Amino acid sequence: MSSSLQTLLELRRDAERAARVHLERAIAARVKEEAAQGRLVEAWRAARAALLRSRGQPRPLRETLALAQARARYQERLASAVTRAAAQRDAQRASALARASRAED
Repeated sequence: MSSSLQTLLELRRDAERAARVHLERAIAARVKEEAAQGRLVEAWRAARAALLRSRGQPRPLRETLALAQARARYQERLASAVTRAAAQRDAQRASALARASRAED
């Protein structure tokens, strides 16, 4: 009887140890993904701020057609960067961060 109780106790300790290790790994993964999410949000904010600054700059009175086209292309690239950064942020939030959060629970 004592031997089977000892075996059960060891099994319980092993299971608790494995659960603790699993939880620690899940927490570490979540922290990593939250840091990545923070970097993506900052990249999106920086791209958006650059676009807003570009749109708000006063234009020269005698802007040539080439300069106006260059400005428009630049603003399109900035807008594209904002869209790309937002998509990356949302995809990471929906996948990697969500998986890390579920693993922690």
